[in-house]
Amino acid sequence: MDSSESAGWPGGMEMTETTDASVSTGPSLKRRAIRGSFWVIGGTGISQGARFASSLILTRLLFPEALGQMLVVTIFMQGLHMFLDFSIGTSIIQNKRGNEPEFLRTAWTVQIVRGFIIWLCACAIAWPAAMAYGQPEIIGLLSAAAFVSVIEGFHSTVLATLDKNLIVGKQTRIEVGTQLAGIVATICVCYLFPSVWSLLVGSYTTAIVKLVVSHKVYGGVRMGLRWEAQARAELFHFGKWLLLSSVLGFILSRSDRLVLGYLGIGTLGVSSLAYNLTQAPIDVAATLSSRILYPLYAQLIHHNPADLRRKVLRARAGTAALSLPLLCGLSVFGPLLIRLCYDKRYDDATWMLTLIAGGATVPAITNSISQTLLAVGDSFRFMLLLVSRSCLLIVSMTVAGKLYGVPGILLSTAVAELLNYPMLAYCVRKHGMWLPWLDGALFVVSLTAIGAGLELHNLGYF
Repeated sequence: MDSSESAGWPGGMEMTETTDASVSTGPSLKRRAIRGSFWVIGGTGISQGARFASSLILTRLLFPEALGQMLVVTIFMQGLHMFLDFSIGTSIIQNKRGNEPEFLRTAWTVQIVRGFIIWLCACAIAWPAAMAYGQPEIIGLLSAAAFVSVIEGFHSTVLATLDKNLIVGKQTRIEVGTQLAGIVATICVCYLFPSVWSLLVGSYTTAIVKLVVSHKVYGGVRMGLRWEAQARAELFHFGKWLLLSSVLGFILSRSDRLVLGYLGIGTLGVSSLAYNLTQAPIDVAATLSSRILYPLYAQLIHHNPADLRRKVLRARAGTAALSLPLLCGLSVFGPLLIRLCYDKRYDDATWMLTLIAGGATVPAITNSISQTLLAVGDSFRFMLLLVSRSCLLIVSMTVAGKLYGVPGILLSTAVAELLNYPMLAYCVRKHGMWLPWLDGALFVVSLTAIGAGLELHNLGYF
């Protein structure tokens, strides 16, 4: 254990009545945020490198249709998780009692119940989902994949306190280690039994290893079933608007892939390759926002609210400097990577990657703003923001898809984000967090970089 990470929790033993105030006696917020950023970048790099290597192997062992089937299952599981999202981890990070044993145990009890509900709901929708896509195999796949949620429900909620207190190194090691275990298990089983069913092995391996690690290796508060009235009320009060926000978040992040699935499982499988390659810079931005920016903003609100605007400016600029160059580079050079690494079955992923990576620059900019709403506890405006964005996405996807087909669908998310910017500005302006000149500069620089790169490519410079 890094000594800098364990400040306030001597020896990693069981916490008693640890509070945010005690955590603040450790390394400064700035140092913890900087150290955490390096851990996030390094962990995301390892994670995406492993995912890329896994993709190279699995695309040779399986057909695009198998990858498409698994992506449909994954999307439905993500949808159930979001439709039944009680925002337990987010509540722990935001709440002043987020380090207290009774609060964590009550949150753990709620999390267990949620895991069983997700599994039962997945079993109920498995047959309609399979019939909708004309893929009978999805019935068994979805039901089996959903049981992973039951295992995940027993993961210790102490893990959320790592993010709350910006102890990112330990959290990153847990996430990367469990993911690597799942990837290795998937490849081994897929090599021996090349079937879409072998892809489930990785999910089960990751969930089981993380279960053991969260309770036995990390330590901290010992979990037990609790139903404390105050903790339960605080969890549901903060999470009630985030539940709807999560539903809308699913529409925003996965509806394009659901629509592509109706155009053919093979098309969905090819597009999944482009989406997975784009995931690396998106994960950098998303992980920095959730594990660094959000906890940082939340602690500033409690301890130093006057300094929040300046910290938001610096944090958002730093996040953009990491994620946007990667997305712009993928949009321009990604097709060359696909031609080099994958066979002709995946040729359509070249132009898909250009559109997906280029369009992803817009949410990469705007998502770092909306985290301020959660940090100040304004989950209602956060929900309003997602309502507006979801409505605009449905409209843009319908119009762009009808006019331009698959390319229009792939770009619809970026179009919706741009159209939703006035609402975003309205919501964050109340808290003094709107930085229009920063947003404008990031939009212009990203668009210019992609346009110039594609033009040089067309002229034969590379």
